Amino acid sequence: MMHLLTILLTALLSEASAGGAAVGSLFSVADYGAKDGGRTADLATGSPLLLKADDEDVALSTPPVLWFDIDASNAAKMLTYEERALAFTLQGLVNRKSAALFYDAGFLDFDWPKADEYWRRTLEARPGADAVAFKNLSSSLCALIDGVPAASFGGAVLYSNAAVASKAYTLPVALTIAAQQSLLPLTKDVIARNAECLKSVKVVVDLTTMPQMQSRASAWEYAVKTLLPKSSNATVMNLYHDDAESMHDPQANATLSSLDYAVARNAFILDLQPSATSGDHEDDPAKLKAVLESHMAPLFDAFGWAHDEHAWTQAVSVAGGTVFCSFASVSAASAAPCAAPRAAPALTPALAAELVFLGAAAITQGRGR
Repeated sequence: MMHLLTILLTALLSEASAGGAAVGSLFSVADYGAKDGGRTADLATGSPLLLKADDEDVALSTPPVLWFDIDASNAAKMLTYEERALAFTLQGLVNRKSAALFYDAGFLDFDWPKADEYWRRTLEARPGADAVAFKNLSSSLCALIDGVPAASFGGAVLYSNAAVASKAYTLPVALTIAAQQSLLPLTKDVIARNAECLKSVKVVVDLTTMPQMQSRASAWEYAVKTLLPKSSNATVMNLYHDDAESMHDPQANATLSSLDYAVARNAFILDLQPSATSGDHEDDPAKLKAVLESHMAPLFDAFGWAHDEHAWTQAVSVAGGTVFCSFASVSAASAAPCAAPRAAPALTPALAAELVFLGAAAITQGRGR
């Protein structure tokens, strides 16, 4: 659904640009850095814009867009959760300035398994110069890693594992570091399974030897103190993985598919249970509330999910955010040039922003919460 919403956003804002001329390409997902996440102008007008349309942030995707069938790769080798986290992180890093890597997420997209195939056909069928060319990569994880520009990442962050019964709490820490330092999130198991392309990747940050990663409480304290201040305050993501319910809920796997967008936007990535009442997670509601209220901007995007959907959406909404229940790989939505310029004098930027906001609300909060 976020593919559709982003295309809608692009069309509306292109038609509403000065003089009615369309911007030359879909808006790229840029790295907005920390603090206001590049959204200062948007916040000043109260506009909940997802992507920035300034000329300097628009990049034409002239080379063919790389196409990776992660659905086929998963079927052929049954990618582990850790390997899927690696793949979606890499996509976010590659697509930061302009969309160069598009995934066919298939059944990892819980809501619309054939969405990516649909958008590829649609983009390829656009007339003339507006058509998008794609280049297929083979369906192995190493083919993906070797196929992207070498400058897309600068090494790896090594973490223990993503096992709920072990140290799954180290995963969101690793992912946040990966976003901030352009690193691949790896475990020893992932390296061993993909030694051909990963054994020589330099480990820049090793969480496995860090004393703070020995418990969930100390890992969270480290993340909040060290990583949160350097994260965007415009986007946050909750993985919904470090939760017993996630082991038999298909939405837990699907939620990971939005990771690319969170990485591209330098989001703070967490894994909290918003209504937990006992055990290691009993402080999660307070932790979530503290992050949202102390760090996030007056308007922000919240990706991911949690088992108690009502508690998750309520916590986000009260803090001023909008929940995007999207499972599509949305960082690739800027892969195509816009259609030919055309005048739209009746559609102002303010009206366009309002329509996008209403559309987002209808899609993401459809149950009335």
